[in-house]
Amino acid sequence: NAKCTLLTGCPVKRVHFTIALILFFFFLWYASRGIRSLKHIGALAGSTKVIMSFLYILLALAAPYITEAKTFTYRLDMETLMPTFDFDYMTTLAILVFAVGGCERLSPYVNNLKDPSREYPRSMIFMTIMVCVTAILGTFAMGLMFDPQNVPKDLMMNGSYYCFAKLGEYYGVGQTFVVIFALCTLIGQASTLAVSIDAPIKILLADVDEKFVPERFRKINSRGVPVTGYQLTALLVGILIIVPALGIGDMTSLYNWLMRLNAVCMPLRYLWVFYAYMMLKKHQDRFQSDYHFVKSAALGKMAGAWCFFFTAYACFMGMFPRGVAAYSPAWTFQFTLNILTPLVLFGIGVILPYLAKKERERRAQ
Repeated sequence: NAKCTLLTGCPVKRVHFTIALILFFFFLWYASRGIRSLKHIGALAGSTKVIMSFLYILLALAAPYITEAKTFTYRLDMETLMPTFDFDYMTTLAILVFAVGGCERLSPYVNNLKDPSREYPRSMIFMTIMVCVTAILGTFAMGLMFDPQNVPKDLMMNGSYYCFAKLGEYYGVGQTFVVIFALCTLIGQASTLAVSIDAPIKILLADVDEKFVPERFRKINSRGVPVTGYQLTALLVGILIIVPALGIGDMTSLYNWLMRLNAVCMPLRYLWVFYAYMMLKKHQDRFQSDYHFVKSAALGKMAGAWCFFFTAYACFMGMFPRGVAAYSPAWTFQFTLNILTPLVLFGIGVILPYLAKKERERRAQ
């Protein structure tokens, strides 16, 4: 389509799904190679992302002073910093919860550290500081580049590329920054995808009691990888990529919807974590742990309850689609999938213990 720009407003065609599935299955295979493969790509991805993030911040903030770049000005006061707490804003809370999540994916690898009780808390603190610094400074830098009254519709999908394209214009190097960033993003997304595949599977299947998961799903190969879990993941993701295309017309809309669906499904699983944490604090005298968020049982239960109800509310509001006309066919299609997808995933979690129970009964006969 000659009128179609790269990944922006393109009609969703079979070639797009083919490419997406090929990439996913490749990194599914790569993640199945074991922890050593994940460590190598994770270290490379982390280094490149940190370098590119600070490079962008420094060059963007310095551009008005050392180049003739045309930038925008903005005010930092309560009027500009405080959002409008309307229904539309409430539907974005799931994105905020989703944005601060992710570190829980590291939990299956804690025991691979030499000194978990010291190295793991330090890693979490360092990661939190890095995320806060890059997010705050990056927001200031983007405020200089984009007109708040004319924000690109595909900013969620292509915003990073727009940023580095503008840097190239400022410093007269063309698309050099875009190409470098694209290569770093490829490595970073590959690492994220590989860890996102491996970590949840290990939590769900590898380190679980036999009462809840059938033996077939707990089968581990020589690399410590639950093989059947990877096969189940391939099936579910294949369906999740193909089915939405039936009712979503272009790549930008598909990307935005998948992002928002992920922002609903991923935080919903935190509800179990918060509930378990409240129960753990209630009976903390029965357990011994090297890690403590707070030592007070009452304060711990209050924190867990607040996180539980806020996350539940954010996920519920996130199910309402944004960017499409309310109650239109596209709105109804997305809203239906936003409800059905978590229910299907929850259903799998209910079925597995039932299958495990039937398996034990057959053995007992």
